[in-house]
Formats: sequence, C-alpha cells, structure tokens
Amino acid sequence: EGTLTITVSEALTVKVTGFTGLYNGVTHYVSSVPSDTNGTTLYYSTTGGTDLDDYSTTPIGVKNVSESKTIYVAAVNPNYETAFGYAEITLSKRTVELTSATDSKAYDGTPLTNAGVTPSGDGFVGSEGFESEPAASGTILNVGSTANTLEIPELKDNTLAGNYTISKTEGTLTITVSEALTVKVTG
Repeated sequence: EGTLTITVSEALTVKVTGFTGLYNGVTHYVSSVPSDTNGTTLYYSTTGGTDLDDYSTTPIGVKNVSESKTIYVAAVNPNYETAFGYAEITLSKRTVELTSATDSKAYDGTPLTNAGVTPSGDGFVGSEGFESEPAASGTILNVGSTANTLEIPELKDNTLAGNYTISKTEGTLTITVSEALTVKVTG
C-alpha cells in the first residue's frame, strides 16, 4: 500500500489593515483577514517576529494618541505555514482653538469688557472638555487698545491633554475718542 501525504502549504496570507485618523474616543483595532478562514486562528503582538510566544489571541486596541503603534498579526492554521502581517494604528491630536472677542466703543467713562470666547477647530469628543467655560477677562477704561486676555481652563478628569492641541488667540478691546465732549461758552 502506498502512502498519501499532504504537506503544509505556504499559500496562507493575512491582510492586515490599520487605522489613521483623529482621536475620537473610540478604541481602534487592526482588521485582519486570512486567505483561508477555515481553522485559522489570529494572534496579535506589539513586538512582531516569528516566535508565537510573543503573540496573544487578544486583539490589541489603541484609544489614545500616545498609544499609537504597529500591531503585528500571525495567522496560524495547521494546514499552512504561519502567515505574518502588520499595520499601523496612528491617532492624531484634535485641535481646540479659543478666540476671545474683539470689541470697541467710544469713550463714555465706563470700562469696556467682553467675556465672549469663540471655540473652533476639531473640538472635544463627547463629554470631554474644560472644567469651566472659557471666558475672556480683558478690560479697558480710557482711550486706547488692550488684549482681551484669556486663560485656558483646566481640563476635566476624563480629558487627556495628550489627545488635544489647545491654543488661544486673544482679541482686542479698543476705546476710541468720544465726540460727545462739548464746550459751552457764555459771554
């Protein structure tokens, strides 16, 4: 009697797709698709290589900008040579720009203030943000101009500074010369 032998195939591949985008508060994983899903188990690692002891069946997620990394995948099937692949998960910081109001008026003996702040940029995700509403605190009384000062508030406990680039632009408060001054001359 002869012998029938099936040898391990080298045809198994694994397509690994990563993610690149802005931080959005969601945990991202690589998408891994083996060329033969029948009997194939996927393993994940952050170090790579061919030693399966460095891999785990638990998918590796990336949620915060500081966690961006390369994820290595091993597709293991007893009928094939192990296939390896990798992809990057790269998260970028969101921008939050605060701009204090610009305002002006003619001199009237009272100070000019304007606490208004306009946010722009990508903004915060969900309930993340500042502990308090940003407010400008500039003030001017006499003719001239000054910056409408703005302090960036503290972040909430659930907001990681590393996921955001926060900047400010201060507006200008201006008091112009009043035309209301009159002189009454009597003879």
